[in-house]
Amino acid sequence: MNKATRNRAVILDRDGTINVQVDGSYVMHPDQLEILPGVAEVIREINLAGWAVLVVTNQQCVGKGLCTNDDVKCVNDALIARLLKQGAKVDAFVWCPHLKSDDCWCRKPRPGLLYRLAAAYHLDLRECLFIGDSETDMLAARAANCQFYSVKKNIGLAQWDPVKLAKVREIKILGG
Repeated sequence: MNKATRNRAVILDRDGTINVQVDGSYVMHPDQLEILPGVAEVIREINLAGWAVLVVTNQQCVGKGLCTNDDVKCVNDALIARLLKQGAKVDAFVWCPHLKSDDCWCRKPRPGLLYRLAAAYHLDLRECLFIGDSETDMLAARAANCQFYSVKKNIGLAQWDPVKLAKVREIKILGG
């Protein structure tokens, strides 16, 4: 991604949008990772449209002491590798390891993770699309002036409307 110009990205939530989210539990090891059907195909289409794919996720399992940041990175790296085998590229992951009670700036629904990506990848968040499955995703997108599309938990990207996917392609064509 060229950092000299303003870039656009599709920003995705992780659990429930890309992979299965188990209520009351956390994905803390690659063996627990189950990519939702159809996700790789949609990410591949986003890649082909020329957009970066970035992932933001709350991981309070770290703050609870159930796992480490290295464990979260290991899961994210496994997700990247599995998607890449299916021809789908995720450019980066960022996560908040804090507890909800920590009231930090980076935990969704606050926009800190989105601002971190905007700074690192020189994004204009108004030109980005955020796809997630929760109210906290929507509120983070709204706080960062980022367009938001909602998907159903554990159906995720597979149910993303083809018209919306066509819009990503159209924006690329029209925007150069």
